[in-house]
Amino acid sequence: MLGIPAAPHSSAAPCTPYLISVFPALISKSSVPGPRPSLPTPANPMSVVSLPTYSQPPPSSADSPAYTRIPRDNEQRVLLRNRMAQDPIPEGTFTKSSRTGSLILHLENQDEGVPVPVYNKGGIVAGSIDLQKADNVAAVDLKIQGYLSLKEIGGAGTATAKVLSTTLNLFTRSTTPCPSTLHFSQPLPVSYVYEGETYALPPSYEVHLSGLPGFRADVSYQVTVVATKNKGNLFGNQTTVSTPIIYFPRARPPNPVPVPPSPSVFLSDINRPNEDWEVIESTMRSRKQNVAPIQAKLFIPSGRVFSIKNTLNFRLHLSSSALSLATFLPCSPTEVGASRTHSSNKGVTRVYVIRQTSVDVRNASFVGEKTEIFKLVSIGEASFRRIGDGPDWAAWEGSVEIDPNVKVGSFKAGGLWVKDCIILSIIPPSPHNSPLLELRQTVPIRLVTEPFAEGYEFDPAEWSDSDRDAKN
Repeated sequence: MLGIPAAPHSSAAPCTPYLISVFPALISKSSVPGPRPSLPTPANPMSVVSLPTYSQPPPSSADSPAYTRIPRDNEQRVLLRNRMAQDPIPEGTFTKSSRTGSLILHLENQDEGVPVPVYNKGGIVAGSIDLQKADNVAAVDLKIQGYLSLKEIGGAGTATAKVLSTTLNLFTRSTTPCPSTLHFSQPLPVSYVYEGETYALPPSYEVHLSGLPGFRADVSYQVTVVATKNKGNLFGNQTTVSTPIIYFPRARPPNPVPVPPSPSVFLSDINRPNEDWEVIESTMRSRKQNVAPIQAKLFIPSGRVFSIKNTLNFRLHLSSSALSLATFLPCSPTEVGASRTHSSNKGVTRVYVIRQTSVDVRNASFVGEKTEIFKLVSIGEASFRRIGDGPDWAAWEGSVEIDPNVKVGSFKAGGLWVKDCIILSIIPPSPHNSPLLELRQTVPIRLVTEPFAEGYEFDPAEWSDSDRDAKN
């Protein structure tokens, strides 16, 4: 019988910002004192036996072990759960004034000194507006707008889509004068509709590809306040103050990063399924009959959803004939540091993460042909360590650190698509003359902004159908 001893009442200390407090729940194993009731012996062994009624009273609180944070020698911890701490709400205020200073916009819940306000997924744009000479104001409107702009250089032209358009009327003169301070609070939507399809509201983003053809893509947001006066002057009857804002939706993976097994355990269980690790198999083919192909197995954490702040661990296992592995040897992964640079004569084995940003102004395909222009950027390169070998096999473990300049995860918005994948690339020495052909295996993944946290609910709808199709 499992028992959970009650903890004494205590007040929890406040959490330090950006740290997660851990509250362990200890489940102790203990036995109920007293003799156990025995089942009656049935007269007919094939008959159904009813369980007897327990007449023994339940144990008193004195029989339960006292609460301890650390298990005793005769106890063991069978469950430890971390509670996800909520990020603290910033207490600063961002302020922006109109050119004449007669209209002042205050945006609350911002970090002190930020040059541009920042909002998370579903964030609330809240604050106040101060008006000088409010008695001459007829109306005050607050606008929150977002645009997706795509421009193909030497291609199909330009396309602009409005991804967010919200207008709040904060004041309209009737009989009462305008107050000198107006307050507002407006949550941001999490999605938008474009050409009949629903997309998650994209993060603020900017990218360009130089050359012909090339492109520029930009996702931008802004907050604007417009105060309309009763009587205009030489400068018109409206006063405006506007500021760009950064939309930075954060997301976490659905599962924690699995702990890689030790090399000995990994090698002994190489052919045994493991729910924490996915195996991607590929073949490095051969030009010659006497040189056998090389079978490659790339082990990555299952789920294919990773945080840009976590290290991406993997294992690589190659198997073939001794001759084929000897042919492969010059391009085997380096023992320390990043993969060596490929040259015309030396082969190379790489595991790396690339980001592909695609732009399609037409957001369509003609006669089955894709019309997109894309840019590829390596955002993480693996380092390797050899963990074992034999006459017909060799194995390495490695890790990839995502470039710290990468701030947003994968996303799709209309004709703009930012997607990521892991690449296993093996280029033999002198590839045109080598008996082994080049191997390039692409594994689509989804990158998110934050590490795993207990209690967070991952939204699978954020992973598009195209991502899932690529995985399958």
